[in-house]
Amino acid sequence: MNTIDSPLLGLSQRLPPSNLQAEQALLGALLANNKAYERVSEFLAPEHFADPVHGRVFQAI
Repeated sequence: MNTIDSPLLGLSQRLPPSNLQAEQALLGALLANNKAYERVSEFLAPEHFADPVHGRVFQAI
């Protein structure tokens, strides 16, 4: 039998990409500009953040 390691194997076990610095920058922008929150609150939810603390901060805003 011929076995070839596919880069797609185990994909379901991988963590999604995240950028904690981008999350921090977004939260800072939301705190500095209330209109920015209005723009992202339609599609962004606390569970979308990789860091649970960032999600709680977003929810508190």
